[in-house]
Amino acid sequence: MKFNIGLILLFILFSMNCSSLQKAIQKKYPDSILIFGESVDSKNDYSSLLNSLNSWENGNCKEESESQSNYLVCEKPVEEFLKSISDISKSIEKKDEKLWKVENNKKISTVSIEYNKLKSFEKEEKWKEALKIIKSNSFSKSEKFRKMQSEFEEKLNSPEYMISEALSILENFQYEKELLALEDLKISLSKKPDLTSNEKLKARVLSLIEKIQSQISCSIHITEPSGPVYANTGFDDLFSGSIRCNGLKENTKYKLIIKGNKDIRFKNPLYATEEIYLSENLEFSFPVSSLNMTKTENTLTFELATFSNDTLQTLEQFGSKSQFTASVNPNAYEIQNVPAFFNSGYSDFFSRFFQELPMLTVQGKEMEAKVLSNGQFSMGSKINSTPVDTIFGHPNGVYADGIWSSFISVKVGEDIYKFHKLNILKSEISKDKKESLVLASIPEKNIEVYLKIKAIESNYDSIQISLGAKNLSGRNTSVGFRLLLDTWAGNNDGVPFTIPGAVGKEEYVYIKELKFNPATSPVWETFDVNDSGTVYIRNNLIGMGLTPPEKIAFINWWNGFSTDWEIEVNEDRYLTGDSAVALWWEPRNISSNQSMEVTTEFANIQKFNKVSFDLVDEKSGFGYLVLQKKINENEAQEIEYEISLDKGEALIPGGKNLKFSIPANMNFYRVLPVSIVSTGPTVLKVNEIYKNKKYSYSFDISAIPLLETEGSGRTVASLVWNDHKYPVSYISKKGDLNIYGKLISKSTGSLLGEVKLIPEKKGESFIYKGEIQTPHDFQGNADLFIVEK
Repeated sequence: MKFNIGLILLFILFSMNCSSLQKAIQKKYPDSILIFGESVDSKNDYSSLLNSLNSWENGNCKEESESQSNYLVCEKPVEEFLKSISDISKSIEKKDEKLWKVENNKKISTVSIEYNKLKSFEKEEKWKEALKIIKSNSFSKSEKFRKMQSEFEEKLNSPEYMISEALSILENFQYEKELLALEDLKISLSKKPDLTSNEKLKARVLSLIEKIQSQISCSIHITEPSGPVYANTGFDDLFSGSIRCNGLKENTKYKLIIKGNKDIRFKNPLYATEEIYLSENLEFSFPVSSLNMTKTENTLTFELATFSNDTLQTLEQFGSKSQFTASVNPNAYEIQNVPAFFNSGYSDFFSRFFQELPMLTVQGKEMEAKVLSNGQFSMGSKINSTPVDTIFGHPNGVYADGIWSSFISVKVGEDIYKFHKLNILKSEISKDKKESLVLASIPEKNIEVYLKIKAIESNYDSIQISLGAKNLSGRNTSVGFRLLLDTWAGNNDGVPFTIPGAVGKEEYVYIKELKFNPATSPVWETFDVNDSGTVYIRNNLIGMGLTPPEKIAFINWWNGFSTDWEIEVNEDRYLTGDSAVALWWEPRNISSNQSMEVTTEFANIQKFNKVSFDLVDEKSGFGYLVLQKKINENEAQEIEYEISLDKGEALIPGGKNLKFSIPANMNFYRVLPVSIVSTGPTVLKVNEIYKNKKYSYSFDISAIPLLETEGSGRTVASLVWNDHKYPVSYISKKGDLNIYGKLISKSTGSLLGEVKLIPEKKGESFIYKGEIQTPHDFQGNADLFIVEK
């Protein structure tokens, strides 16, 4: 106990001495700010803190010693800095009006080091790095540093800084960022054109131009890889090359631009250009992922370049003009190894399956289907009188003819059959060439299945595909179908897809595999990237007389062709080398001596940058409302649509007042199913509201009177989305009916929902209307029944 009391007395005495020392120093420097270290009885390391204080505005600090203690003497402006450091880290505290004490020497040293970095970045005008220091070290807790943060952010977004950063990218020949740098240059100069007279910036541009000004002559050598080559997958190995040039400048990087004919693709499946960045190493390699089956169509061209013409023209605004020329010899190379097949799957397919069979042609206005007697088929069309394939290998004298790489699978119970390998009973076509039938049997199941293909010539050209089965056995059985289509568009076998989407869905261009269902979108489409206005196939999934498949998948063709039913979809796998689509109608029960049939529709259409309405079925009033607008703004946009009828009702999922958000740098495109309910000819009106401007469209629906007969019922389509309000209508001459709409599941027969229909007088008739709220746990095919209670 005596020992402890002694320590306490010693500590009190020591503290009194320290306090006396501090008071003595305060008398010595009455107008100064004094800072004492964490350790009172030994020397403190103030080096980092002292640098920070002296970099503050009018800090003027110096280190002094008294007895065994050292301390800092500063002028008054440093107090603002000390307060900020205290707010940030609590590593220093104010003890008196002009006296501060370090509480944690290690922590204040760390903060001081970071602050010194901050001041260094500020001096070098590296605003991004300076902001990172402020945000990552809690400096923003201090009001002073928050002001600095605002100032730095303003400088970061200033035209001067944006140009400086853009020039840094170009000075380092970061070609992969050239487009970003060019955009920043253009934006900055549009905001502040007089920056082209800034002497500092002009000097940098002149120095950059001098780096690239030269006359260069090069020789190039290309070596092809060995091994098999296929049109749609190209070469397994890389091409290699070397380039030797006279006139290259030191510390300057160049890019070799390789271009190919329209069918040649490199590592990016959508573009026929490859850029290789060269520095000291003038050896290079590159892939060829697709090419033509004709040798003369497989030519590579070469160009040695620095910056794009657009970039150079922008830099010329600073008064310096580039004089860069480069010749490459030879400037073209014809690929010697010509593919015999589109891919290894086709090669295997040809060697094992190809055979000559009788062929039928179902002919529409422009669209046509070719059907072999075994049930394999393809489709094609004409665009501006020129034949095109919409399904790969369509026999029309264009590209590959008669490949027959699409097929139908039939699932009976747990057994799966390929339609084209079944026992074919008959193959026939109608006299007008508008409808064909292929009938086959599965004797061991006592089942007959058929394929019907029908050309539809109404408001637009389309082909309907129907798959059916008849149960001839004495027991119940289940039958389902899978349809695999090897898609093609224009010049492209590796076609991308779009699903324009229902309400609330964004439009996407899909170049990777995807599985979805019709609730995602009422249609899917293929298009050629070189002809964005043409939809080569639009598959209408829902509509009057159509049967929505349970699921759809965009896939690589071989991934689907090598299976009979299930397909493993990998959303990271590109399908643009050789794309296909699969549609599944899952097995459904068929009673003895009963039949079932599913139908889907394919159309070839032209897209326009406006609102349009396709009336698919005049008798039912069913059609597709196409909402399309070219936007592609740098910021997200809002667009609204108001839909109405002069007479009658328009039934649309999501209602008649629609609002969409369009992400930045995207155009807008939607396809919505619509049912028109009217007692006669009417006009569909659509108001488009964009950027506070209204654009009006109207569509006459007057070919024939709609729903004039007593007791006509109408819904949007036979597919039910979960958690949706499902519009129902019924027309009658009577206004006192007690009627209900009921939705019944096709697969189970269960009641999905019902609603009492309320009459509304329309001319001489009454339209009964209501909405059925669908269950959250059901999505699929349903029938509508109108019942009187």
